[in-house]
Amino acid sequence: MEEVKIERIKQELREAGIVSRTLISMESKNLAKILYDDEHIGGAVHGAYSGGLAWLIATNKRIIFMDKKPLFNTIDEISYDIVSGTKTTKTSLSGTVSLHTRMGDYTINFVKNISAKKFTEYIEEVRLGRPEFEKVHIINDSTVNIDNECLKFLREHNLGVLSTISREGSINGATVYYLIDKDNSLYVLTKSETEKGRNILSNEQVGFTVYDEEKLQTAQIRGDAGVETDREIINYVHEQLSKPRKYNSIIKHPPVTKLHEGMFIVIRISPSQIKFHDFNNELSL
Repeated sequence: MEEVKIERIKQELREAGIVSRTLISMESKNLAKILYDDEHIGGAVHGAYSGGLAWLIATNKRIIFMDKKPLFNTIDEISYDIVSGTKTTKTSLSGTVSLHTRMGDYTINFVKNISAKKFTEYIEEVRLGRPEFEKVHIINDSTVNIDNECLKFLREHNLGVLSTISREGSINGATVYYLIDKDNSLYVLTKSETEKGRNILSNEQVGFTVYDEEKLQTAQIRGDAGVETDREIINYVHEQLSKPRKYNSIIKHPPVTKLHEGMFIVIRISPSQIKFHDFNNELSL
């Protein structure tokens, strides 16, 4: 069964414009371990980038950036939902392919022109065939004023429930850690192929709830969410929200670090409405 899959991958690489028999033979076995049984290659390019030699492989499910070295593999899974386009430049013998995403660009140099053409055409075919490809609107400035008591409450806590809406209109709730910045935007770390990640890419309206059981205080937030693209912010949020935490006297990494679906993305939530209640004071009146 494995041999059948390897032969199928070899054929798909050839159809994608990869002409080196040695390259096809070497990578088909490795790809057989990575690709799902129902996953098929529609485009592939191989060449040089800043870290050495690498692949960009477009399948019917995702795009894979792969840098295979003797002692380790670097593999990034890129969802089509965060792809904003491709760009190619070519000379008489080879060219450059750049894949533009909301998480940054992937650029491969010295790519064979035939494989570059097929790769970019396949990416566009997939994107045009998926109605959810719309630009995510990211609000850079806070659109709502937050009173000092509510702001103090949000900064004292770091765990809330993020509510998102699917394309079908169903609501999904997920408990997540968050950060709040000086502009009162909230940041959440997740992965692109989680339910909340997919929902936000198709519907930017979200709800966020923070509750303190002991103090009987709650903040209910409505706003717009989008994928953060500022690399400095992404690095900081990832560092802060993936740090080990204390759970019942045991130090563990937070649950988000154990997710396997897709690649890490940082979600920015810009509040449009906040309701803050201190039920302890209200009940005592």
